[in-house]
Amino acid sequence: MNRSGRRVTNVRTYIYSNPICSFTSTYRLRFPLFLEQYSTSVEPYSIDEVFLDFPFMSYEKAELLARHIKQRLLREIGVQARIGIGPTKVYAKMACDHFAKENKTGTAVLCDANVSEQLWPLPIKKLFSVGSRMEAHLLNMGIRTIGQLARYPLQDLKKRWGINGELLWQTAHGRDGSPVSSDTHQKRKSIGHHMTLPVTITTGQR
Repeated sequence: MNRSGRRVTNVRTYIYSNPICSFTSTYRLRFPLFLEQYSTSVEPYSIDEVFLDFPFMSYEKAELLARHIKQRLLREIGVQARIGIGPTKVYAKMACDHFAKENKTGTAVLCDANVSEQLWPLPIKKLFSVGSRMEAHLLNMGIRTIGQLARYPLQDLKKRWGINGELLWQTAHGRDGSPVSSDTHQKRKSIGHHMTLPVTITTGQR
């Protein structure tokens, strides 16, 4: 329980500087309205995740805002959130998934300046969109970390998997050109919860 007597629900919150927030389904109808107080660009990504876009905001200000949002969510709604911050959605999501939970603040920043130190040492299975079958293929190629994939020749990946190979490489570099859009989730619902990937990366190119 928090001080107001509400039951506290632990959820993931992503802020991607172009931020994202992720919440449990119990509160999913309330969160978009709540978050619209902070940004006009709010994108539901899944049942319990939402992207927010804060153009031209520094990482320092984004972290301060993230902590403010976290405090209000806990105080007013009873939600304990985690927040990832980054210049792209994929950076922000991985910041939240892999690093925010390890910080006392519940927030984390992932960007070009720290990707080689923070993200690249992680096992390849930690890369967003890599499932068990793709992990097995990459391991067989000697690619065991995200950094090894990031440094792998792009043309070789494209030759092996086509567009999926290029998307894997781009994800390892945090590249994601998709904007924050309120209807993105509905458009992509039928092909899975992926931000920029036209197909799920599991095996080879179909």
